[in-house]
Formats: sequence, C-alpha cells, structure tokens
Amino acid sequence: MKRNLKTASLLLCISLLLITLATPLSLNAHSVELPVVMLQSVPDIITWDDVNAIPVANNTMSEDQLRQICVDYMLLQQNFTWTPTHDLDYLCASASDADEDGMLHCKEGEIYAGFPYGHGGLTLYNAMDYYDTESGLWDAYATQSGTTLPLTNNCGTAVMWALARVSTQTQNFAGTVTMTKQNGYLPVGTYSYDENISRFDESDKTQTKEIAKANGKQTMFKSYALLKKGDGTVTYNTPYGGHARMAIENAVVVNKTSTTINGDKSYVIMAEQYSTRYQRTSQGQTINQHGQIYKKYTFSELYNSGYLPFTITEFSDPQSVEQAAVRLSNAGSNLSYTTLSGCVVYSNYYLSKLTITVTGLDGSVKYQNKVNVNITSTSLRNKDSRYYALSALIPSKMKTPGHVKIEAIVGSGETLTVYEGNACYTASGDFYTSHSYNQSSTTKPTCTEPGFTTHTCTRCGDSYTDNEVAALGHNWGEASYKWSEDYTACTATRICKRDETHVDSETADATTDTQGAEITYTANFKGTDFKTQTKTVNSFIWGDANGDGYVNNKDIVCLKNYLAYYDAEGQTSVHEGVTYSLKSGADANGDGMKNNTDVVRLKRYLMFFDELTGKSMDGENEVVLGPAS
Repeated sequence: MKRNLKTASLLLCISLLLITLATPLSLNAHSVELPVVMLQSVPDIITWDDVNAIPVANNTMSEDQLRQICVDYMLLQQNFTWTPTHDLDYLCASASDADEDGMLHCKEGEIYAGFPYGHGGLTLYNAMDYYDTESGLWDAYATQSGTTLPLTNNCGTAVMWALARVSTQTQNFAGTVTMTKQNGYLPVGTYSYDENISRFDESDKTQTKEIAKANGKQTMFKSYALLKKGDGTVTYNTPYGGHARMAIENAVVVNKTSTTINGDKSYVIMAEQYSTRYQRTSQGQTINQHGQIYKKYTFSELYNSGYLPFTITEFSDPQSVEQAAVRLSNAGSNLSYTTLSGCVVYSNYYLSKLTITVTGLDGSVKYQNKVNVNITSTSLRNKDSRYYALSALIPSKMKTPGHVKIEAIVGSGETLTVYEGNACYTASGDFYTSHSYNQSSTTKPTCTEPGFTTHTCTRCGDSYTDNEVAALGHNWGEASYKWSEDYTACTATRICKRDETHVDSETADATTDTQGAEITYTANFKGTDFKTQTKTVNSFIWGDANGDGYVNNKDIVCLKNYLAYYDAEGQTSVHEGVTYSLKSGADANGDGMKNNTDVVRLKRYLMFFDELTGKSMDGENEVVLGPAS
C-alpha cells in the first residue's frame, strides 16, 4: 500500500481551507453558493507520530484550538487506512450493504478506511496495537482475557472519542440515544426540549424528529447556523435508531430574507462513521470507506432527518478543561493479588486502554496484558466517578518476581501511570505488588570479598543486600623460596594466615655469574613482597679429571692417558681408536693448564688425604686442589 499524503499534511490543508470560515457565514438569497472542496486523497499509513501530533488539551488554549483538537482526531479516525491480514466477518445488522447473513465482510488484500462499524467503542489507541505502521496491515481482532473481540466503533463512539480529547463533562453515554442535554450535550442555538430527559426514546415526544418539528424549521435552521467545527448533531427515532456526526467546518448560511434562512442552500461540512461503505478511488487505488470524511449536509436535510445540534461545555468555557488524572482505589503499598485485582482505576477522563507490564529481575518482560475499554461501559458513565475494574487485567496467578507497572491511556490522549512497584509471588502463585523482606542472614567479610547482610522475601525468595563491610585483605606469612634442580629458576611462595587456601607465588628466572669452579645464580622477583635470592654452586670439582664427581686414582689414570697420547698440533688425544678427554677438574693445581704438574698435585693430594678430617696434610702443610689460597 502506497500513500503519498501525510496525515499531518491532510489536517493542515483542511485547516487552511477553514481559515476564512472562523464564524458562520451569511449570504443573501442572490449570492452564489461557495464551492465545497471534497476530500479526494487518503493519508499515508498512520503512525504513532500522527496520533501523538494532536496536542493534549489544557485550560490555557483558546476555543478554536480546542475545537481543532476534536476535529483533527475525528478526521484521523475516519482516515485510518488499513488492509486486513485475513478475511474479516463481523455482525452489524443495520448495515445496508450486509450480506444475507447479516454480516459485513472485509476481504484480505483490499484497502479500507475508517474503522469497521460495530459496538466495540474503539479508539486509535486500541487500534494501533494491532496495526503495522510499515505495511498498513491490520488484524481487526483483539484477544483480551482469553476472549477474541472485533475492534470496531460506530457513529456515536467516533464522535464521543473525538470530544473526549478535551471534555470531561459528558456522561451516561450508551449510544446516540443518550446524547441529551442532561448528559452534557448542550443544545446549540435557541431550540429547546425537556431538560429532564436522559434518553431520546423515553416517549414519542422525546424523539429528535418530534423535537425538531415542535421547534419549527426556522428555529432549527438558525440553530444549525451557529454550528462550529467540533460541534455535533444527533438524531434518534424509533424504530430506526440514531446517528451522530461532527462538524469539521463552521456552518455556511444563505438567507432568504433578513429574518429567514434558506435551508436548501445553507449547509455544514461534517465527518461521520456509519456502517454503509462506499468505494472511492485515490491515487489509482480503490478505497472502501466506512462513513464520510468531508460530507456536505444542507440545513433542510438535517431538519428532515431530525438532527439536533449540540456542543460541549469546554468549547464555551476553555478554562473548564481539566488536567487528566488517574488513581487506584487502594493506595496501599503492600497489596496481595486478591486486593490488587479487586481494585479499580479512577479517572476524570474516559479510560481507553489499560496495560499491565511485569518486568523480571533480569530486566526482561515476563508478562504483559492489555484491556481495551469500551466507551459505553457502564463504569465510565458517571462523570464524577469514572472507573474500570482491574480484575480483567491482572492474572490470577503469577510465576515470576519483578517490577509491575499499570498504565492507562485516557481520552485526552495521555498515558498515565496508575500503579508502579515491585512484584513477587508466593509458592502457591498468589500475586503481590511488593516484597516482604522479613528474613535476613549475615555474610562475614573474607580476605577478598566484602561482608554484607542479605534480606530475603518470605513470599517469593527474591533478595537484596546491604550493610556492606569491606574485604579484610590478606595477612601473609613469611615467604619461602625453592630453586629448581638446575638452579635456572627460583619460586617464592607465601600463605595467608587467615586462609591457607590463599597462596601467593611467583617464579623468577635466574641469571648466572661464573667465577672459577663457582656459579652464582641470582633470581630477582617482580613482586616487591619477595626478596632477591642467590645460590652459589660448584660447576666442577678440582682434581675430578674424568668428571664422575669423585677425586680418586681413576682421575690420575685419566690424566696420564690424556697426556701420553696428546697431539699438540691436532690438540687431540687418541690411541688405537680411543679418544681421551679431560673435564675442567683435570686442572688439579688450578694454574689454568692441564699437564704433569696436575698429576703430581693429584698424586700428592691423594697420598696424604684423611677421610676422617676430609683434608690432605703433608706434615703441617695442607695439600689443596685448585688454586692455592
């Protein structure tokens, strides 16, 4: 579905057309009748932006601004353009184009404008929940509390929701039959009828044709002449029923004489919802229109059909416009399911939709339910005490704790918060709107974790913590150090005195420094709590010529063989295919060379070595291996 004209543009064009019609226009009998520009285009697919573009009424606005709010909403209802997601069949016995089964049918894939005609009391706020603002597809059925209902409205509810954008003074609405002065629908002009009647069907004399006839044509014509945009007209006559329309322009008046009005030439442009559909073409597409968007009615036509013009208090007294408000019948903060579901929502405006959203502890939506409120609901009829029961909104059992929020969209177009608080449930599933944190436990602080008090809901197990105590930190013992077998690394370890499972360790690679037969290994740790470690070891043993770790006669033999077969030129020692080699310890006297002086020193050392003392003493002189000290 393609739409090239925005809703806002449509309303602007209509407003510009009306700008010269700020007051009823009077023409003499010889004047040429002004042409009426009929709406020939359909707005783009409606979005929430279009709905929200209509301002919220307040008591600082002018009469003209308040009237325009009502007209804009009425036009937006009638221009609600949609394509069914599937074939729709709904009952409307009064429709002239109903099939033999008394049903009206909307076909999948065809384009429609205006809501289906029925007794659902639908508003745009309800419709948009089931409407795809990208494609214009609309499922005109809503399921609430397990029941599937058609989303419809009718002539009276369409006018009522438009007026409800600014008015709180109408009441007892049960259809066009109740649009009387006693219920807040004030007569426009000087015509009159019994102010005590609350319904037009109380007797023959209370039906609108009889009322119009009793007042006379000219009195009714002069009353129609005072119609301004936003005012309405209503007719009700048995057995035919009733109908309501809204003026979207001020009346155009053509006089016959100075004292009489030409009813055939005088007219008013109106919008209305009704069951009969007509087809019109817009931008090459066939539109099935419910009702009229921009329809001209002469005063004579209005009179002959028994229409009575009416207005509302707020148009004549803009300061009487009220600020929208809602409240819950029980203001308690600890409400059980039984109590909450038994509560009602009060509002000074008509209630359109109620929504409950339960958000889980993880932040995700665990439950949501919406109820569309019919404007004809008996609970909305008393203007001083409009309410709606929450029993249809809140489930009998809830299985998730979280946060509950109940919101209401009211006639003014505002979304107001009715109730907001935590939600939890008992083991049996009973619903509460707050937790009962009567159970607590204390967690002591540890080296790494803070201490705190945990409070637990005795209803659902939800919990929170407070009274936090800082973590204690570690109480480390003295560090211990362990070298690897080859001394290439050293590991430092310390253990917490509070908790022996808390171990801090670091392994550092060692650097080396070789001095003679000694190698000094040094390990430097990155952690400042560990000290540098050194380890000095012998790289070899002086006199250990064969490198077996011992100093004995085998070393003398090894040294002699090496020297006996040593080839100075090739610097090798080989005899009969056997290669002789020496280790660093072969330098027995530590002079840096390996020769017969080392054999002499080694023999002498072994000759005088005493295993008991571990020394080699030649008299008073000690024979040492390696450099003499």
